[in-house]
Amino acid sequence: MKAITLISRLLVGFLFIFSGFIKLNDPTGFSIKLNEYFDVFATDLSAKQDTLQIGVKEGAQTVASNSGVLYHFDDKKNLEFNTRVEKVSDSSSGAFGQFKVEAFCVLDQDNFFSNEYYFPDSSQAMSVLVSIKVAGKDVWSRDFKISPANPIAYTQEIDVKPYVKENSFIVGWFQSWKAITVGLSIFICVLEIALGFALLIGWMPVLTIWLLLLLIVFFTFLTAYSAYYNKVTDCGCFGDFIKLKPFESFLKDLVLLFFIVILFFRRKHISAFFSNKFAWKSVAIVTALSTGLAIFCYYTLPIFDFLPFKVGNDIRSQMQVPPGERVTDSVTMKFVMKKGSDSADFTLKQWDSARKVGWTYVRRKQEIIIPAYKPPIHDFQVTDPETGTSWLDTLLDAPVYKLVYVYVSLDKARTGAQPALNALASEWMKKGRRLYALTGTELSAQKTYRQTHSVPYKFYNTDGTTLKMMVRSNPGVMLLQGSKVVMKWPASQVPDLAGVEKHMR
Repeated sequence: MKAITLISRLLVGFLFIFSGFIKLNDPTGFSIKLNEYFDVFATDLSAKQDTLQIGVKEGAQTVASNSGVLYHFDDKKNLEFNTRVEKVSDSSSGAFGQFKVEAFCVLDQDNFFSNEYYFPDSSQAMSVLVSIKVAGKDVWSRDFKISPANPIAYTQEIDVKPYVKENSFIVGWFQSWKAITVGLSIFICVLEIALGFALLIGWMPVLTIWLLLLLIVFFTFLTAYSAYYNKVTDCGCFGDFIKLKPFESFLKDLVLLFFIVILFFRRKHISAFFSNKFAWKSVAIVTALSTGLAIFCYYTLPIFDFLPFKVGNDIRSQMQVPPGERVTDSVTMKFVMKKGSDSADFTLKQWDSARKVGWTYVRRKQEIIIPAYKPPIHDFQVTDPETGTSWLDTLLDAPVYKLVYVYVSLDKARTGAQPALNALASEWMKKGRRLYALTGTELSAQKTYRQTHSVPYKFYNTDGTTLKMMVRSNPGVMLLQGSKVVMKWPASQVPDLAGVEKHMR
Protein backbone atom coordinates (compact mmCIF):
# COMPACT_ATOMS: atom_id res chain seq x y z
CA MET A 1 0.00 0.00 0.00
CA LYS A 2 2.91 2.37 0.63
CA ALA A 3 4.07 1.94 -2.96
CA ILE A 4 0.55 2.44 -4.35
CA THR A 5 0.12 5.53 -2.19
CA LEU A 6 3.44 6.97 -3.38
CA ILE A 7 2.62 6.29 -7.04
CA SER A 8 -0.83 7.86 -6.61
CA ARG A 9 0.70 10.86 -4.86
CA LEU A 10 3.30 11.46 -7.58
CA LEU A 11 0.86 10.88 -10.45
CA VAL A 12 -1.87 13.16 -9.07
CA GLY A 13 0.55 15.86 -7.93
CA PHE A 14 2.49 16.18 -11.17
CA LEU A 15 -0.62 15.89 -13.35
CA PHE A 16 -2.40 18.68 -11.47
CA ILE A 17 0.68 20.91 -11.72
CA PHE A 18 1.00 20.17 -15.44
CA SER A 19 -2.71 20.76 -16.10
CA GLY A 20 -2.73 24.00 -14.11
CA PHE A 21 0.41 25.35 -15.77
CA ILE A 22 -0.78 24.60 -19.31
CA LYS A 23 -4.05 26.47 -18.68
CA LEU A 24 -2.26 29.21 -16.70
CA ASN A 25 -0.18 29.90 -19.79
CA ASP A 26 -3.43 30.92 -21.54
CA PRO A 27 -5.98 32.07 -18.94
CA THR A 28 -8.06 33.79 -21.62
CA GLY A 29 -8.42 30.50 -23.49
CA PHE A 30 -9.55 28.66 -20.36
CA SER A 31 -12.02 31.46 -19.56
CA ILE A 32 -13.52 31.02 -23.05
CA LYS A 33 -14.01 27.33 -22.26
CA LEU A 34 -15.67 28.16 -18.92
CA ASN A 35 -17.98 30.55 -20.78
CA GLU A 36 -19.01 27.67 -23.03
CA TYR A 37 -19.92 25.54 -20.02
CA PHE A 38 -21.94 28.32 -18.38
CA ASP A 39 -23.80 28.98 -21.65
CA VAL A 40 -24.57 25.27 -22.04
CA PHE A 41 -25.86 24.94 -18.47
CA ALA A 42 -27.94 28.12 -18.76
CA THR A 43 -29.43 26.98 -22.08
CA ASP A 44 -30.16 23.43 -20.92
CA LEU A 45 -31.81 24.67 -17.72
CA SER A 46 -33.86 27.37 -19.45
CA ALA A 47 -37.62 26.98 -19.39
CA LYS A 48 -38.89 25.06 -22.40
CA GLN A 49 -40.87 27.59 -24.39
CA ASP A 50 -44.02 26.93 -26.36
CA THR A 51 -44.32 27.16 -30.12
CA LEU A 52 -45.72 30.27 -31.78
CA GLN A 53 -47.81 29.52 -34.88
CA ILE A 54 -49.02 32.00 -37.48
CA GLY A 55 -51.41 31.09 -40.23
CA VAL A 56 -53.26 32.65 -43.16
CA LYS A 57 -56.65 31.36 -44.26
CA GLU A 58 -58.81 32.04 -47.29
CA GLY A 59 -62.19 30.89 -46.07
CA ALA A 60 -61.69 27.41 -44.57
CA GLN A 61 -58.48 26.76 -46.49
CA THR A 62 -55.07 27.44 -44.88
CA VAL A 63 -52.85 28.94 -47.57
CA ALA A 64 -49.77 29.70 -45.47
CA SER A 65 -48.43 28.80 -42.05
CA ASN A 66 -45.24 29.13 -40.08
CA SER A 67 -44.08 28.26 -36.59
CA GLY A 68 -41.15 28.87 -34.29
CA VAL A 69 -40.23 28.49 -30.65
CA LEU A 70 -40.56 31.50 -28.40
CA TYR A 71 -37.48 32.69 -26.54
CA HIS A 72 -37.25 33.84 -22.95
CA PHE A 73 -36.35 37.36 -24.09
CA ASP A 74 -39.33 37.71 -26.47
CA ASP A 75 -41.62 40.63 -25.70
CA LYS A 76 -43.30 41.96 -28.85
CA LYS A 77 -43.74 40.50 -32.32
CA ASN A 78 -44.02 43.00 -35.16
CA LEU A 79 -46.59 42.05 -37.79
CA GLU A 80 -47.12 43.80 -41.11
CA PHE A 81 -49.81 43.14 -43.73
CA ASN A 82 -49.58 45.14 -46.95
CA THR A 83 -51.15 45.05 -50.38
CA ARG A 84 -50.09 46.59 -53.67
CA VAL A 85 -52.66 47.24 -56.40
CA GLU A 86 -51.84 47.12 -60.10
CA LYS A 87 -54.15 47.56 -63.08
CA VAL A 88 -53.60 44.72 -65.55
CA SER A 89 -52.93 45.76 -69.11
CA ASP A 90 -51.44 42.71 -70.84
CA SER A 91 -53.78 40.18 -72.42
CA SER A 92 -52.38 37.10 -70.64
CA SER A 93 -53.09 38.45 -67.16
CA GLY A 94 -56.31 40.03 -68.32
CA ALA A 95 -57.87 36.62 -68.54
CA PHE A 96 -57.76 36.46 -64.73
CA GLY A 97 -59.09 39.96 -64.08
CA GLN A 98 -58.59 43.65 -64.66
CA PHE A 99 -56.88 44.33 -61.31
CA LYS A 100 -54.01 42.51 -59.62
CA VAL A 101 -53.51 42.83 -55.87
CA GLU A 102 -50.29 41.54 -54.32
CA ALA A 103 -50.56 40.75 -50.62
CA PHE A 104 -47.64 40.35 -48.18
CA CYS A 105 -47.56 39.32 -44.54
CA VAL A 106 -44.36 39.81 -42.52
CA LEU A 107 -43.66 38.75 -38.94
CA ASP A 108 -40.45 40.15 -37.45
CA GLN A 109 -38.98 40.74 -40.92
CA ASP A 110 -39.82 37.19 -42.02
CA ASN A 111 -41.97 37.44 -45.14
CA PHE A 112 -43.77 34.13 -44.68
CA PHE A 113 -46.77 34.85 -46.94
CA SER A 114 -47.21 36.47 -50.35
CA ASN A 115 -49.88 35.93 -52.96
CA GLU A 116 -51.50 37.52 -56.01
CA TYR A 117 -55.23 38.09 -56.38
CA TYR A 118 -57.04 39.10 -59.57
CA PHE A 119 -60.36 40.99 -59.62
CA PRO A 120 -62.63 41.83 -62.57
CA ASP A 121 -63.41 45.27 -61.11
CA SER A 122 -62.52 47.43 -58.13
CA SER A 123 -65.71 46.64 -56.19
CA GLN A 124 -64.71 43.02 -55.56
CA ALA A 125 -62.98 41.85 -52.34
CA MET A 126 -61.38 38.77 -50.85
CA SER A 127 -61.36 37.92 -47.12
CA VAL A 128 -58.07 36.73 -45.63
CA LEU A 129 -57.76 35.77 -41.98
CA VAL A 130 -54.38 36.07 -40.24
CA SER A 131 -54.11 34.44 -36.82
CA ILE A 132 -51.40 33.86 -34.23
CA LYS A 133 -51.48 31.05 -31.67
CA VAL A 134 -49.15 29.93 -28.92
CA ALA A 135 -49.32 26.25 -27.97
CA GLY A 136 -52.65 26.07 -29.82
CA LYS A 137 -54.21 28.96 -27.87
CA ASP A 138 -55.48 32.02 -29.72
CA VAL A 139 -53.31 35.10 -29.18
CA TRP A 140 -54.38 37.46 -31.97
CA SER A 141 -56.34 37.39 -35.24
CA ARG A 142 -57.61 39.85 -37.84
CA ASP A 143 -59.72 39.55 -40.98
CA PHE A 144 -58.31 41.58 -43.89
CA LYS A 145 -60.50 42.58 -46.85
CA ILE A 146 -58.29 42.53 -49.90
CA SER A 147 -59.68 44.78 -52.62
CA PRO A 148 -58.37 46.95 -55.48
CA ALA A 149 -60.32 49.86 -54.01
CA ASN A 150 -58.65 49.79 -50.56
CA PRO A 151 -54.87 49.14 -50.44
CA ILE A 152 -53.75 47.90 -47.01
CA ALA A 153 -50.74 49.14 -45.03
CA TYR A 154 -51.20 47.56 -41.61
CA THR A 155 -48.71 47.22 -38.76
CA GLN A 156 -49.30 45.80 -35.31
CA GLU A 157 -47.21 44.92 -32.27
CA ILE A 158 -48.33 41.58 -30.86
CA ASP A 159 -47.73 41.21 -27.13
CA VAL A 160 -46.31 37.72 -26.52
CA LYS A 161 -44.77 38.43 -23.12
CA PRO A 162 -47.65 36.76 -21.22
CA TYR A 163 -46.95 33.52 -23.11
CA VAL A 164 -43.22 33.43 -22.39
CA LYS A 165 -42.20 31.17 -19.52
CA GLU A 166 -39.84 32.69 -16.99
CA ASN A 167 -36.49 31.05 -16.35
CA SER A 168 -35.59 29.93 -12.86
CA PHE A 169 -32.97 31.85 -10.86
CA ILE A 170 -30.40 29.13 -11.59
CA VAL A 171 -30.23 30.22 -15.27
CA GLY A 172 -29.37 33.77 -14.28
CA TRP A 173 -26.93 32.42 -11.73
CA PHE A 174 -24.97 30.55 -14.39
CA GLN A 175 -25.06 33.59 -16.69
CA SER A 176 -23.74 35.82 -13.90
CA TRP A 177 -20.56 33.72 -13.67
CA LYS A 178 -19.64 34.78 -17.22
CA ALA A 179 -18.70 38.23 -15.90
CA ILE A 180 -15.85 36.79 -13.83
CA THR A 181 -14.63 33.86 -15.94
CA VAL A 182 -11.13 35.31 -16.34
CA GLY A 183 -10.73 35.59 -12.58
CA LEU A 184 -12.28 32.17 -12.10
CA SER A 185 -9.95 30.75 -14.75
CA ILE A 186 -6.89 32.10 -12.94
CA PHE A 187 -8.19 30.91 -9.55
CA ILE A 188 -8.78 27.32 -10.74
CA CYS A 189 -5.39 27.10 -12.47
CA VAL A 190 -3.50 28.48 -9.48
CA LEU A 191 -5.44 26.16 -7.17
CA GLU A 192 -4.48 23.14 -9.30
CA ILE A 193 -0.79 24.03 -9.14
CA ALA A 194 -0.84 24.85 -5.42
CA LEU A 195 -2.68 21.64 -4.50
CA GLY A 196 -0.46 19.50 -6.73
CA PHE A 197 2.67 21.03 -5.17
CA ALA A 198 1.27 20.71 -1.61
CA LEU A 199 0.51 17.03 -2.23
CA LEU A 200 4.04 16.34 -3.48
CA ILE A 201 5.75 17.92 -0.48
CA GLY A 202 3.16 16.61 1.98
CA TRP A 203 1.88 19.94 3.35
CA MET A 204 -1.47 19.63 5.20
CA PRO A 205 -2.33 16.35 3.42
CA VAL A 206 -5.85 16.00 4.86
CA LEU A 207 -6.98 19.44 3.68
CA THR A 208 -5.09 19.09 0.39
CA ILE A 209 -6.66 15.73 -0.48
CA TRP A 210 -10.15 16.93 0.49
CA LEU A 211 -9.76 19.89 -1.87
CA LEU A 212 -8.35 17.65 -4.62
CA LEU A 213 -11.29 15.30 -4.23
CA LEU A 214 -13.80 18.15 -4.49
CA LEU A 215 -11.98 19.56 -7.51
CA ILE A 216 -11.83 16.25 -9.38
CA VAL A 217 -15.51 15.55 -8.65
CA PHE A 218 -16.30 18.95 -10.16
CA PHE A 219 -14.13 18.24 -13.23
CA THR A 220 -15.59 14.75 -13.62
CA PHE A 221 -19.11 16.18 -13.60
CA LEU A 222 -18.19 18.65 -16.35
CA THR A 223 -16.55 16.04 -18.57
CA ALA A 224 -19.33 13.51 -17.95
CA TYR A 225 -21.89 16.12 -19.00
CA SER A 226 -19.85 16.91 -22.12
CA ALA A 227 -19.42 13.23 -22.99
CA TYR A 228 -23.10 12.36 -22.51
CA TYR A 229 -24.65 15.37 -24.23
CA ASN A 230 -21.73 16.18 -26.57
CA LYS A 231 -22.21 19.88 -25.81
CA VAL A 232 -18.64 21.10 -25.15
CA THR A 233 -16.50 19.09 -27.55
CA ASP A 234 -13.17 20.00 -25.91
CA CYS A 235 -13.02 20.31 -22.13
CA GLY A 236 -9.88 22.45 -22.18
CA CYS A 237 -8.24 20.29 -19.48
CA PHE A 238 -4.82 20.81 -21.06
CA GLY A 239 -5.59 23.99 -22.97
CA ASP A 240 -4.76 23.87 -26.67
CA PHE A 241 -1.62 21.80 -26.01
CA ILE A 242 -3.45 18.46 -25.86
CA LYS A 243 -6.90 18.23 -27.41
CA LEU A 244 -9.12 15.62 -25.80
CA LYS A 245 -12.53 14.48 -26.96
CA PRO A 246 -15.29 14.60 -24.31
CA PHE A 247 -15.21 10.85 -23.60
CA GLU A 248 -11.40 10.85 -23.42
CA SER A 249 -11.54 13.71 -20.90
CA PHE A 250 -14.13 11.82 -18.86
CA LEU A 251 -11.95 8.68 -18.77
CA LYS A 252 -8.94 10.77 -17.74
CA ASP A 253 -10.91 12.25 -14.83
CA LEU A 254 -12.16 8.81 -13.79
CA VAL A 255 -8.57 7.57 -13.59
CA LEU A 256 -7.57 10.62 -11.56
CA LEU A 257 -10.61 10.16 -9.32
CA PHE A 258 -9.54 6.55 -8.70
CA PHE A 259 -6.06 7.58 -7.53
CA ILE A 260 -7.39 10.48 -5.44
CA VAL A 261 -9.82 8.11 -3.71
CA ILE A 262 -6.83 5.91 -2.83
CA LEU A 263 -5.10 8.97 -1.37
CA PHE A 264 -8.29 9.92 0.47
CA PHE A 265 -8.36 6.64 2.35
CA ARG A 266 -4.61 6.79 2.92
CA ARG A 267 -4.52 10.53 3.75
CA LYS A 268 -3.33 9.96 7.34
CA HIS A 269 -0.37 7.95 6.07
CA ILE A 270 1.02 10.68 3.79
CA SER A 271 4.16 12.06 5.37
CA ALA A 272 5.66 15.50 4.93
CA PHE A 273 9.10 15.84 3.32
CA PHE A 274 9.82 19.20 4.94
CA SER A 275 9.02 21.11 8.10
CA ASN A 276 5.60 22.73 8.30
CA LYS A 277 7.16 26.23 8.31
CA PHE A 278 9.21 25.59 5.18
CA ALA A 279 6.30 23.80 3.46
CA TRP A 280 3.71 26.54 3.87
CA LYS A 281 6.20 29.20 2.75
CA SER A 282 6.99 27.09 -0.32
CA VAL A 283 3.27 26.69 -1.12
CA ALA A 284 2.77 30.45 -0.64
CA ILE A 285 5.67 31.24 -3.00
CA VAL A 286 4.40 28.78 -5.64
CA THR A 287 0.89 30.27 -5.35
CA ALA A 288 2.20 33.85 -5.67
CA LEU A 289 4.42 32.99 -8.67
CA SER A 290 1.56 31.13 -10.38
CA THR A 291 -0.80 34.06 -9.85
CA GLY A 292 1.78 36.50 -11.21
CA LEU A 293 2.40 34.33 -14.26
CA ALA A 294 -1.34 34.08 -14.95
CA ILE A 295 -1.81 37.86 -14.74
CA PHE A 296 1.23 38.41 -16.97
CA CYS A 297 -0.09 35.99 -19.62
CA TYR A 298 -3.53 37.58 -19.47
CA TYR A 299 -2.28 41.13 -20.08
CA THR A 300 0.30 40.09 -22.66
CA LEU A 301 0.10 36.86 -24.66
CA PRO A 302 0.64 33.16 -23.83
CA ILE A 303 4.32 32.35 -23.36
CA PHE A 304 3.79 29.12 -25.28
CA ASP A 305 1.38 29.57 -28.18
CA PHE A 306 -0.31 26.32 -29.23
CA LEU A 307 -2.89 27.99 -31.48
CA PRO A 308 -2.88 27.58 -35.29
CA PHE A 309 -2.21 31.33 -35.77
CA LYS A 310 1.02 31.23 -33.76
CA VAL A 311 4.12 33.09 -34.94
CA GLY A 312 5.87 31.19 -37.72
CA ASN A 313 2.76 29.40 -38.98
CA ASP A 314 1.50 29.83 -42.52
CA ILE A 315 -2.24 30.46 -42.39
CA ARG A 316 -2.85 29.06 -45.87
CA SER A 317 -1.17 25.77 -45.02
CA GLN A 318 -3.17 25.56 -41.79
CA MET A 319 -6.36 25.85 -43.87
CA GLN A 320 -5.53 22.97 -46.22
CA VAL A 321 -6.26 19.27 -46.01
CA PRO A 322 -2.98 17.30 -46.16
CA PRO A 323 -2.56 14.73 -48.97
CA GLY A 324 -4.08 11.39 -48.08
CA GLU A 325 -6.56 12.83 -45.59
CA ARG A 326 -10.29 12.54 -46.16
CA VAL A 327 -11.84 15.71 -47.63
CA THR A 328 -15.49 14.74 -47.07
CA ASP A 329 -17.28 12.67 -44.46
CA SER A 330 -17.89 9.00 -45.19
CA VAL A 331 -21.59 8.52 -44.49
CA THR A 332 -24.20 5.81 -44.58
CA MET A 333 -27.92 6.28 -45.16
CA LYS A 334 -30.33 5.04 -42.51
CA PHE A 335 -34.13 4.96 -42.64
CA VAL A 336 -36.10 5.71 -39.50
CA MET A 337 -39.22 3.48 -39.43
CA LYS A 338 -42.04 2.90 -36.98
CA LYS A 339 -44.27 0.00 -36.05
CA GLY A 340 -46.82 0.84 -33.40
CA SER A 341 -44.98 2.65 -30.63
CA ASP A 342 -41.60 1.21 -31.66
CA SER A 343 -39.03 3.07 -33.73
CA ALA A 344 -35.89 1.67 -35.35
CA ASP A 345 -33.23 2.46 -37.97
CA PHE A 346 -32.80 0.30 -41.08
CA THR A 347 -30.29 0.26 -43.92
CA LEU A 348 -31.33 0.26 -47.57
CA LYS A 349 -30.81 -3.51 -47.72
CA GLN A 350 -33.17 -3.98 -44.76
CA TRP A 351 -35.82 -1.62 -46.18
CA ASP A 352 -37.98 -4.16 -48.07
CA SER A 353 -37.83 -6.77 -45.32
CA ALA A 354 -38.89 -4.21 -42.72
CA ARG A 355 -41.86 -3.02 -44.81
CA LYS A 356 -43.10 -6.59 -45.27
CA VAL A 357 -43.39 -7.08 -41.53
CA GLY A 358 -45.30 -3.87 -40.87
CA TRP A 359 -42.66 -1.16 -40.47
CA THR A 360 -43.59 2.20 -42.00
CA TYR A 361 -41.21 4.88 -43.23
CA VAL A 362 -40.83 8.07 -41.15
CA ARG A 363 -37.71 9.83 -42.42
CA ARG A 364 -34.18 9.20 -43.51
CA LYS A 365 -30.94 10.33 -41.95
CA GLN A 366 -27.22 10.16 -42.58
CA GLU A 367 -24.72 8.78 -40.11
CA ILE A 368 -21.04 9.66 -40.32
CA ILE A 369 -18.83 6.56 -40.41
CA ILE A 370 -15.49 8.29 -40.91
CA PRO A 371 -15.38 12.06 -40.38
CA ALA A 372 -13.48 14.28 -42.80
CA TYR A 373 -10.18 15.81 -41.73
CA LYS A 374 -10.78 19.25 -40.23
CA PRO A 375 -7.85 21.64 -40.81
CA PRO A 376 -6.61 23.58 -37.75
CA ILE A 377 -7.95 26.77 -39.37
CA HIS A 378 -11.38 26.33 -40.91
CA ASP A 379 -14.36 28.60 -41.56
CA PHE A 380 -11.99 31.58 -41.83
CA GLN A 381 -13.70 34.35 -43.78
CA VAL A 382 -13.03 38.06 -44.18
CA THR A 383 -15.94 40.02 -45.63
CA ASP A 384 -16.83 43.64 -46.22
CA PRO A 385 -19.83 44.31 -43.92
CA GLU A 386 -21.37 46.78 -46.39
CA THR A 387 -21.09 44.80 -49.63
CA GLY A 388 -20.60 41.21 -48.46
CA THR A 389 -17.51 40.93 -50.68
CA SER A 390 -14.87 38.42 -49.55
CA TRP A 391 -11.40 39.85 -48.86
CA LEU A 392 -9.81 36.65 -47.59
CA ASP A 393 -7.78 35.92 -50.73
CA THR A 394 -6.66 39.54 -50.96
CA LEU A 395 -5.50 39.47 -47.34
CA LEU A 396 -3.62 36.16 -47.53
CA ASP A 397 -2.33 35.95 -51.10
CA ALA A 398 -0.63 39.33 -51.56
CA PRO A 399 3.09 38.52 -50.94
CA VAL A 400 3.70 41.71 -48.95
CA TYR A 401 3.84 42.75 -45.31
CA LYS A 402 0.49 43.73 -43.85
CA LEU A 403 -0.92 44.53 -40.44
CA VAL A 404 -4.02 42.80 -39.10
CA TYR A 405 -5.87 44.34 -36.17
CA VAL A 406 -8.00 41.80 -34.30
CA TYR A 407 -11.06 42.94 -32.33
CA VAL A 408 -13.03 39.99 -30.98
CA SER A 409 -15.73 42.38 -29.79
CA LEU A 410 -15.71 46.16 -30.06
CA ASP A 411 -17.87 46.69 -26.99
CA LYS A 412 -15.35 44.78 -24.83
CA ALA A 413 -12.18 46.12 -26.45
CA ARG A 414 -9.44 47.65 -24.31
CA THR A 415 -9.96 51.18 -25.60
CA GLY A 416 -6.86 52.43 -23.81
CA ALA A 417 -4.82 50.92 -26.64
CA GLN A 418 -6.78 52.71 -29.36
CA PRO A 419 -4.64 55.89 -29.59
CA ALA A 420 -1.53 53.75 -30.13
CA LEU A 421 -3.37 51.64 -32.71
CA ASN A 422 -4.55 54.78 -34.53
CA ALA A 423 -1.03 56.22 -34.59
CA LEU A 424 0.52 53.00 -35.90
CA ALA A 425 -2.20 52.62 -38.54
CA SER A 426 -1.75 56.19 -39.80
CA GLU A 427 2.02 55.85 -40.15
CA TRP A 428 1.69 52.40 -41.70
CA MET A 429 -0.89 53.43 -44.30
CA LYS A 430 1.05 56.62 -45.18
CA LYS A 431 3.66 54.30 -46.67
CA GLY A 432 1.02 52.66 -48.88
CA ARG A 433 0.95 49.47 -46.86
CA ARG A 434 -2.13 47.34 -46.27
CA LEU A 435 -4.01 47.13 -43.00
CA TYR A 436 -7.04 44.98 -42.20
CA ALA A 437 -9.08 45.40 -39.01
CA LEU A 438 -11.16 42.30 -38.27
CA THR A 439 -14.09 42.11 -35.87
CA GLY A 440 -17.15 40.04 -35.12
CA THR A 441 -19.20 43.16 -34.33
CA GLU A 442 -22.02 44.31 -36.61
CA LEU A 443 -21.75 47.29 -38.98
CA SER A 444 -23.75 49.85 -36.96
CA ALA A 445 -21.56 49.30 -33.89
CA GLN A 446 -18.46 49.54 -36.09
CA LYS A 447 -19.52 53.00 -37.29
CA THR A 448 -20.17 54.15 -33.74
CA TYR A 449 -16.80 52.86 -32.54
CA ARG A 450 -14.93 54.48 -35.42
CA GLN A 451 -16.58 57.83 -34.76
CA THR A 452 -16.08 57.67 -30.98
CA HIS A 453 -12.39 56.74 -31.14
CA SER A 454 -11.42 58.55 -34.39
CA VAL A 455 -10.43 55.28 -36.04
CA PRO A 456 -8.73 55.93 -39.42
CA TYR A 457 -9.40 52.48 -40.90
CA LYS A 458 -12.47 50.42 -41.76
CA PHE A 459 -13.48 47.09 -40.30
CA TYR A 460 -14.03 43.72 -41.95
CA ASN A 461 -16.13 40.94 -40.45
CA THR A 462 -14.73 37.61 -39.29
CA ASP A 463 -16.28 34.90 -37.13
CA GLY A 464 -15.72 35.48 -33.41
CA THR A 465 -14.40 31.98 -32.79
CA THR A 466 -11.65 32.47 -35.37
CA LEU A 467 -10.77 35.88 -33.94
CA LYS A 468 -10.28 34.34 -30.48
CA MET A 469 -7.73 31.94 -31.99
CA MET A 470 -5.81 34.66 -33.81
CA VAL A 471 -4.65 36.77 -30.85
CA ARG A 472 -5.49 36.24 -27.18
CA SER A 473 -6.05 39.96 -26.77
CA ASN A 474 -8.91 42.32 -27.58
CA PRO A 475 -7.62 44.16 -29.54
CA GLY A 476 -4.45 42.54 -30.78
CA VAL A 477 -2.03 43.14 -33.66
CA MET A 478 -0.59 40.66 -36.15
CA LEU A 479 2.14 41.23 -38.72
CA LEU A 480 1.81 38.99 -41.77
CA GLN A 481 4.08 38.46 -44.76
CA GLY A 482 1.86 36.90 -47.35
CA SER A 483 -0.05 34.38 -45.26
CA LYS A 484 2.78 33.76 -42.76
CA VAL A 485 2.45 35.07 -39.21
CA VAL A 486 5.60 37.08 -38.48
CA MET A 487 4.79 38.68 -35.12
CA LYS A 488 1.92 39.33 -32.69
CA TRP A 489 1.35 42.01 -30.05
CA PRO A 490 -1.33 42.39 -27.34
CA ALA A 491 -3.22 45.59 -26.54
CA SER A 492 -0.80 46.31 -23.69
CA GLN A 493 2.22 46.27 -26.03
CA VAL A 494 1.12 47.98 -29.25
CA PRO A 495 4.37 48.85 -31.07
CA ASP A 496 5.21 51.99 -32.99
CA LEU A 497 6.15 51.85 -36.67
CA ALA A 498 9.83 51.25 -35.90
CA GLY A 499 8.87 48.39 -33.58
CA VAL A 500 7.00 46.72 -36.44
CA GLU A 501 9.61 47.40 -39.10
CA LYS A 502 12.38 45.71 -37.12
CA HIS A 503 10.56 42.42 -37.76
CA MET A 504 10.43 43.07 -41.52
CA ARG A 505 13.31 41.79 -43.60
